[in-house]
Parts: sequence; structure tokens; C-alpha cells
Amino acid sequence: MSWRYNGQLVMTTLSDILYRWIFYRCLPWAIIICISILGWHWGGWLGFIGGGAVGLVLAVVTWYAFYYLAFSRRLRRRHLEVSKLSTDVLKEIVANAKSPDLGFAMGELNKRGFDARPSVESLCSLLLAGDSNSRGFGMVLLQATYPDLWHRFVFAERWSNLDPPDVWRERVNRIRADARQP
Repeated sequence: MSWRYNGQLVMTTLSDILYRWIFYRCLPWAIIICISILGWHWGGWLGFIGGGAVGLVLAVVTWYAFYYLAFSRRLRRRHLEVSKLSTDVLKEIVANAKSPDLGFAMGELNKRGFDARPSVESLCSLLLAGDSNSRGFGMVLLQATYPDLWHRFVFAERWSNLDPPDVWRERVNRIRADARQP
């Protein structure tokens, strides 16, 4: 089974699907039911209700533990994949502010001793986007990568991503002019 994510083919094996189904759908209910049955055996209805409560807590803790382990494994694997890329490829990823691997690439380039952040121009293209979500994403990236510009303009003047795009054109021109100055 496969699908596309951001133009890349993503492969999923049947074991991955089965793993997710068992640990995210079946296991929590099985824990709740089994502990409730044990509670019924030991204490009747009161044991059934108490066992259900204990089972619910155990199911949430188990679900959280599996989710945390799977997420940290996925992050480690992604860090390893990005660390194998060449510096030129990483710089191309950083140049594209919309890349889902932007944070990983910036971190890896920083480890290699490069000042890695997207250009002001690529962030300005996000700020000029037609939808407010892209403008909000551009504002967050501007705050993370160019905090001085963000404080001088966005924060000080209380700009919002919900402002209309025509207002943003003038604002972006001011950011570009300020970024060009030494």
C-alpha cells in the first residue's frame, strides 16, 4: 500500500498498518475489558466499575507509551535520513520555506557549522500568500529565523495573519527594504 505526501511516494507495509490497528484501536479496549472482568471476579459490580476505571487509566498510559515510542523512533529515523544528505541538498531544502524538512535541514546545517535559515525573500513569499494559514506560517518562520525583523515590524505594530493580502503587500515591501539595509 502506498500514497503520496508532498509529491513523494510513501510506502507502508501491512505490518505497520496491523501494528497501528492493534496498538491504537484494540489494545486499549482489551485492557479496559480484561481489568473490568477481573474486577467483577474479585468484587462484583463494584469491582467491575473499579476495574474499568483502573483499566481506563492503564489503557491511556499504555497508549501514550506506545505513541511516544513510535514518535521518537520516527524522529530518530528522520534525523538519520537528513544527516546523510549532502550540504548542497540541505541548503536547497532550507531555501524552500514550505518544505516539511525545513527544521531537520536547518538543524543539520547548524551542526555542520553553517548559518542555516531561509532567505527573507522566501519568507516574504509566504507572507504574500492568499490564505491566512500560509501568512501565519510565514510569521512564525520570520519570528524563529529573523527575530529582529519580527520584533521591529510584526510584534511592535501588532500585525495579524488575518489582515487582507493587499495590506500585506505594503508590509512585505517594508520588510524587504529593511532586510536589504546593512
